[in-house]
Amino acid sequence: MSLKLISANIQNFKSLGDVTLNFRDLTILVGANSSGKSNCLEALNFLSEIVKEGTPPSDSDTIKKILKIDANTGINIAITIQDDNEKKADYKITLNTTNSDKKNPEFYFAEEDLLVNDVKVIEVKKSIYLT
Repeated sequence: MSLKLISANIQNFKSLGDVTLNFRDLTILVGANSSGKSNCLEALNFLSEIVKEGTPPSDSDTIKKILKIDANTGINIAITIQDDNEKKADYKITLNTTNSDKKNPEFYFAEEDLLVNDVKVIEVKKSIYLT
């Protein structure tokens, strides 16, 4: 069985304000220098690391690098995947900051949702402090 990434929505990650990507069998990101192509890929890698580790990085240097400079809210990343049998899963995380101090930001999980074939499997709305 193989999984296919169908779409991704990324908000407030580095230079990305609100970006939605729709994927095909072959997707090529094209754009001018500094338009956010690498940041899209880094956001997907960031989500992958969170899923593998169970937690995002908690050191303030890393957080400052990934949070959009003018963001008043946290980072949102949502993806849709589909398997060979066309079963679909939607996964979303929201990381919020506990303060507006950009020098020493602290993040927590604000939301985590997983829907499989439109059935809610995981719904977490409780805040968990990470730093």
